[in-house]
Amino acid sequence: MPLSTPRSKLWIPVLAITFGGAVTTESAAQQAAQGRDAPAAVAKPEIFDGRPYLDAKQAAEEAGKWFIVKATAVWCGPCRQMDRTTWVDPKVVEWLREHAIVYALDTDVEPDLARSMGIRSIPTTMALRGGEEFDRVMGNVGPQPFVAWLAGIDRGEKRAAPVRNRGQAPDPNPRGAARDRAQDDDGPMARYQEAQQQLRDRKFDEATDNFEFLWGATADAPGFGGVRGSFMASDMKTLAARHPAARERFLALRNEARRALDAAALTDSRQVWQAAQDWMILNEVVNEPNATLAWFDQVKDDPSVKPLLARLHHRLNDMLKAEGRWADLGELIDDPESSVRVRRRIFDMAREGVAPDQTGLNDSMWRKDAAEIHAAVLAAGRREEARQAAVAAMELDTDPKMLEAIVAAAQRAKAVDTMHREWLIKAIEGAEAANGEATKLPPAAVERLQRIQRSVEAQLGPRTPADAGQP
Repeated sequence: MPLSTPRSKLWIPVLAITFGGAVTTESAAQQAAQGRDAPAAVAKPEIFDGRPYLDAKQAAEEAGKWFIVKATAVWCGPCRQMDRTTWVDPKVVEWLREHAIVYALDTDVEPDLARSMGIRSIPTTMALRGGEEFDRVMGNVGPQPFVAWLAGIDRGEKRAAPVRNRGQAPDPNPRGAARDRAQDDDGPMARYQEAQQQLRDRKFDEATDNFEFLWGATADAPGFGGVRGSFMASDMKTLAARHPAARERFLALRNEARRALDAAALTDSRQVWQAAQDWMILNEVVNEPNATLAWFDQVKDDPSVKPLLARLHHRLNDMLKAEGRWADLGELIDDPESSVRVRRRIFDMAREGVAPDQTGLNDSMWRKDAAEIHAAVLAAGRREEARQAAVAAMELDTDPKMLEAIVAAAQRAKAVDTMHREWLIKAIEGAEAANGEATKLPPAAVERLQRIQRSVEAQLGPRTPADAGQP
């Protein structure tokens, strides 16, 4: 099933969809929050280049070689297994030394880069040529099939059959009676596709049976969590809206998840996260999102729950914005300026060497994202941190549209500040450039900024001498 990243969700955690010896992208910090220790790192095989990502990528392009990127993490068992086997195999190493430069992308150290590259599970191995991705394989691939894949890409072939490695897929469902069906030749995805077809054919009772089964059967399925929490949940929501009997059964699942959440000790973050994640998803399925917000209000002021809420922010982000609760959203952002700078760097990486119409990315997406970080943190009362984030954004993107986005986001968050007025005035009058000359904007840009300035003035009131001295 083809997946795409919705533009409004560009920076949220990506989905995980593979089955063959892969695990979902989850950070070591998240594991620690669940009460689990991250495993010690295996020594990195010598074949991996020690330069930063962009430098290694450029070196591969200049040498006319493949750029092979392995997405990994120290806590990932299948990744460590590949380090002990595939990445040190003599035939693999021989091919890579001759034909490629190889980079190890740690998804904990460079999470935004991993998101920009669409890492949905680890280990994932990508092959880039001339700056563009040619192919990728996911899961724990042994030396022999890996060499076959490398030889295949060199011949211009994508996803050679031997590397699918289906026989190495872990048991996707250890839960009793559901186990047999989940372990059949095609696994949970086949049953999910069957349920989708039943939904399209209006066979609602059969679809309900399948979705109810899949909800329990895939709870612990490696690589299915992203599908379960997004695409499958969306299908379940559609079914619940069309078929009252399905909604009743999904309500029962939701209530069961809530009981598990209520029974879990807040210190048991692993248990709480699993129950909270399921419960929030099922609230959306049965169209009762306010239940999630009510729970959030009960726990948000408890310091011990903050790490959990940070992990769940992708479930809360749009909901809080839709409710105008920007201050609550701002409290979930630890380092606003750093967040802005990282987002810009990864945005540039994602577009490097690729035609804009092929990335699906545009500048307005980056500006909106950076501006909303500023607005949320400002709404949370962290004015100086919000100012620093906005200044960083305008340094990274000098187009006046960045300032327009910043003010627009602040207006949506009802957090307009005198700093916005001063920035608008300076931009309109012509800021002092490094060479001592005033930079003049095109008339159309000046007109837009003047219109925005008038709306800001209406919200802030008359400008005072003290305002003029503010940053």
